Amino acid sequence: MSFVDSSAGGGAPVEHPAGFRGRRAQNWVFLGLMYAFFYMSRYNLPAVQQALKEAFGWSHTQYTQVASMGLLVYGLAVFLNGPLADKIGGKRAILIGSAGAAVFNLLFGLCHLYVKHAAVMKGATVVAPAQLAAGMSATSMVSTLAVLWGCNHYFQSFGALSIVKINAAWFHVRERGSFAGIFGIMIQLGRLFAFYGAPLILVKLPWWWGFWIPAAILVVMFFVNLFFVSSTPADAGYEFHTADETKEEAAQPATLGFVLRKVFASRSMWLIAVASMCIGMVRNSIDQIWPGYFNESFHLSTGASTKFLPYAIVAYGTPAAAVAGGLVAGNLSDRVFGARRAPVIFFAFIGMALTLAMMTQGLHSAWNGALLLLIISFFIQAAHSLVGGAASMDFGGKKAVATAAGLFDGAQYLAGAIILRSLGPLLDAYKDPKVPGAEYDVWPLAPLPFAIIGAILIARLWYVVPGRKSPDPTAEALAQRARMLALLHKVQRVTLGTWGVLAGAASVLTMILPQHIARDLAGHGMPPAAIVQSQLYAGVRIGLALVALTAAFTPRPPKALVRAVLIAMIASLVGPIFSAVTGGVPWAELSAVRWGLWLDAIVAAVLLGTGVARANLQSLPQSSSSS
Repeated sequence: MSFVDSSAGGGAPVEHPAGFRGRRAQNWVFLGLMYAFFYMSRYNLPAVQQALKEAFGWSHTQYTQVASMGLLVYGLAVFLNGPLADKIGGKRAILIGSAGAAVFNLLFGLCHLYVKHAAVMKGATVVAPAQLAAGMSATSMVSTLAVLWGCNHYFQSFGALSIVKINAAWFHVRERGSFAGIFGIMIQLGRLFAFYGAPLILVKLPWWWGFWIPAAILVVMFFVNLFFVSSTPADAGYEFHTADETKEEAAQPATLGFVLRKVFASRSMWLIAVASMCIGMVRNSIDQIWPGYFNESFHLSTGASTKFLPYAIVAYGTPAAAVAGGLVAGNLSDRVFGARRAPVIFFAFIGMALTLAMMTQGLHSAWNGALLLLIISFFIQAAHSLVGGAASMDFGGKKAVATAAGLFDGAQYLAGAIILRSLGPLLDAYKDPKVPGAEYDVWPLAPLPFAIIGAILIARLWYVVPGRKSPDPTAEALAQRARMLALLHKVQRVTLGTWGVLAGAASVLTMILPQHIARDLAGHGMPPAAIVQSQLYAGVRIGLALVALTAAFTPRPPKALVRAVLIAMIASLVGPIFSAVTGGVPWAELSAVRWGLWLDAIVAAVLLGTGVARANLQSLPQSSSSS
């Protein structure tokens, strides 16, 4: 398969057989509702986590042990079930998944029978542990629930694979980016059902009904999909070609070897998979924790959370923000970037990183926290919808789409299991009985580095589109590239020059008047050893400022100098934040220099974005003869 720039855009309108659109709409509406209830029956756990913590007396660590087991099993299962779904078909796969998920949600709820007396809590502190029946200990209870939740997620893993397997056969390659956003509307209903519906159930009923009611709905949807969904247009009596394969690939039978080579022998596939892991780090850090943030920071029980307006706004607004993210990303990808997914995913990663940075300072207010959670949901879904929906269909094609989706989805959930298992002990370590919710100050810092790494990785595929040959660059294309490079050079020069002047001036003042600077910024003086350290640091910053100014006065800033400044900016951010997270420096000290940190962060973001764009533009053929 060839991969190249498709900047020309959409091409001729896609033609459909008579009656095809209506039959396709029936298909994806019922599939979308089924998958919405898949979401409800796996996000019900984080939605009712506070009720489980109160019933069993769980810490953050015990909760994340159960939740991360589900993500781990899901991540492993999609690797195995992807080829299976490609073999047995999407309809059979989703029916198997819905039946299994219903059974294990029922069994998870039945575990309330082991609780003789719920734990006694005072705020977030366990006064008396839960009394358990049948010889169960706290450890064995956590293990039992983790196994059941893992089994639920094994069957949950059939959901996304089945959806993309079926829809890949029903949608042309030029329709998939936009459709990924539209289909996200159906999927995001599941988030609303889980994060608002499940706590609403607990207003009148015990916590186990938050698992039994989704199980019952899955049983109903099993029969709806059995009778009203077709795996392919051919099954419904239509002939339709999706244009996601070369002629050679279309002629090959869909053997297991063909499917595995198409997916696992592709460099592009692995880059997308690692980028998907970075999405998983951010997505699961937010999805699995945010209800607990509201419950514990603002003293809410699970049932009462639905009456707390900031929580309700996030519960209702997150699906809307996610739908908007999917629609915007899909349309940008199809219409602005010519079916290229990587540019949109790159900007979504940058949005995630900036929002996480703002969350480190904005979570003490419930309203600020709600707003930032909505913003990051927009960016997460923008990236996720393209990776999980459009990219898996594009790069897998009809024959290997479920395997491709398994690779991308599995990578995302395995990453989620890793970070969630780490988040529990991290939150427990920063828990302060005197300050409820204090541990959530460090919450956004855990996924922040992965948003930056994801942006760097996905940018390597900036011009990649499946199934097309590399065209010779025209004179107009070469001229446009030259103009874009000139603009990028100008942005880098202005950024480097501005930073060099500001950082250089501040460093000179620090060298000459260290005590005055310390008193004005931090409100206190420094001991002699700290004065020497600050002057040494200022001297290094002056040298770095000179490097930045040198690059700024060069018509084409040398890549080596730009990267040196970028790395220094990232290091200047990582060091202080790491010290604050580990308790070596009080957060108040960081607040005193926050403007300097924000300046470095903005400069790093601009240099990263323009550096990636330069590399991608310069990697294209320089002339027709060089192709």
